Amino acid sequence: RCKWCLSVPIMPDDVEILDHRESAEENAKKKARRSRWGQEPSKEQLANQQIVPAIDTDGSRPGGGMPQMVVPGMQVPGYVPGRGYLQPQVPMMDYSVQAAAAKEALEKAKKAALFQKQIQEQMAQMQGAQAHNQLKPKKLVLDSFGRELDEEGKVMPITRPVISTLKVNKDIFKSEEERKKEREHQKKVALGRFFDKSLERSKRGDRTQRRHFKFIEHGSLLKAEQRIADKVQQRRSGMDAKQDKDRDRKKEKKGEDEEMDPNLMELGTRKTKEIIIRRRDPVPEIEWWDLKAFKEDPKNADETYPWLCDDDRYSNLIEHPIPIEPAVVKEAPQQTMYLTKKERKKLRRLRRQQRNQEIRDKIKMGLIAAPPPKVKMSNLMRVLSEEAVADPSQVEAQVRAQMEKRKKDHEDRNARSKLSPEEKKAKKQQRWEAGTTGNNAAESFVSVYKIKELAGKNKYLVDINAQQFHFTGVCIIVSDMPSLVVVEGGARAIKRYRKLLLRRMKWKEDAAEDSDDSDGEGKAADGMDCQLVWDGVVKTRSFRNWKVHNLKNESEGRKVLRERGAEQYWDMMERFRPANADI
Repeated sequence: RCKWCLSVPIMPDDVEILDHRESAEENAKKKARRSRWGQEPSKEQLANQQIVPAIDTDGSRPGGGMPQMVVPGMQVPGYVPGRGYLQPQVPMMDYSVQAAAAKEALEKAKKAALFQKQIQEQMAQMQGAQAHNQLKPKKLVLDSFGRELDEEGKVMPITRPVISTLKVNKDIFKSEEERKKEREHQKKVALGRFFDKSLERSKRGDRTQRRHFKFIEHGSLLKAEQRIADKVQQRRSGMDAKQDKDRDRKKEKKGEDEEMDPNLMELGTRKTKEIIIRRRDPVPEIEWWDLKAFKEDPKNADETYPWLCDDDRYSNLIEHPIPIEPAVVKEAPQQTMYLTKKERKKLRRLRRQQRNQEIRDKIKMGLIAAPPPKVKMSNLMRVLSEEAVADPSQVEAQVRAQMEKRKKDHEDRNARSKLSPEEKKAKKQQRWEAGTTGNNAAESFVSVYKIKELAGKNKYLVDINAQQFHFTGVCIIVSDMPSLVVVEGGARAIKRYRKLLLRRMKWKEDAAEDSDDSDGEGKAADGMDCQLVWDGVVKTRSFRNWKVHNLKNESEGRKVLRERGAEQYWDMMERFRPANADI
């Protein structure tokens, strides 16, 4: 029935009027199926819940007592169809457990307070007893000798206070009697019948044990110095230490306490050192190591030297000992690896990058100042944008000055890196003198040439080229005879000089005028004008410098070579016969 109009509302056929109890039961079932934690509620939890219809304060149903209109398929929160709304039942709290816990905590607090009170009382009693003892000091009782007595009248022993010290200082506190006992005990052990001296521990200690510091007692070095000085004084005065000891013993026996009168002292004989001369053995006629090589001579038995060399033990053979292989095998020489052009470029690039990176690191650490920006006319506006806009003429002048300065610095660096004329000459000489004969740089190459006629321009060319290649040797020119040229130098220079004499030189003027070769090379018609007699390697050079000799005959030429120890070169020239002579 309607509350306002007191009339029954007419509902459509598809609208169903449901009770609140039915909606509550359905809502509880759906909540049980859709648990938040993914678990279904237990039976005990469902039993604790009581399904009651929701009633307003005025006793009517929700919504002012009006029945809810529920469309089929519609879900109403808290409503179960046929049962109404669900309302959870609040469980009753048990206050007996909380009361028991509070009572137990109160008892523990009381026990702790009682225990603290007992501790404070005991501390107060101890402090009072200590204060009472301080007020009454112990009586000090001394006897007639000043020794301390106890309450019974007995002498109290004096105990030395224990002081922490090093283990080394233990011997200092020992009495003299204890030290004597230790020394006597050591002597008895050393003289014992069953003591093995090889087992005696050395004075320096066992090396296997850990070494400790050895401290020197105060005054020990001074005493040792005094003993040495006394001994030196006794040696100088000629007195013997044993006589002094005997004299001291006699004084002790007689009991003479007073000083002895020096006039009554017995005079003794001064001992001097006896010089002991040892006789050396006579010089033997023949040493013991030579006895195997000699034998007795029966003919000269009566003479002073009756020995004869044993020729049977010698022969013309030479004994060569068996060579022993070295224990350490020499390592094979490492082969030199040559890089390609691409690898050399890459290595140079990496070195340049590493060098630039080191400079950048120094700038970051503040060791060197950062270089100024490299300004050019092309990047003027990009680097100095604001300054260029403010005063372009001044900025352009500064940039041009910087460019000129950089160019001048570059030229100065190139000039400094250039070699001086003396250095250039030395470098060129070193290049021509360098030998290629392996590890031994002292060896040099030698070439011997036989020239049919040497005069005019050809003579100048032979001489000047030998000087430019820094050769040592000689050029001997003899009238009516072939000329001899001997040169000593490096392998590269010798090769160049050989090509000059055998291929490039124009020995005949007529042949030179007729030839029109572009390279200027000329060759003799018969090939006999200049011939290579011999070339090879020598260990040492025979000549000190290069010189040209114009001589009259053969004997003078031989004399020049004989003075240098190279006369064999003249013999080689005379015996030389070309390979194509018999063709």
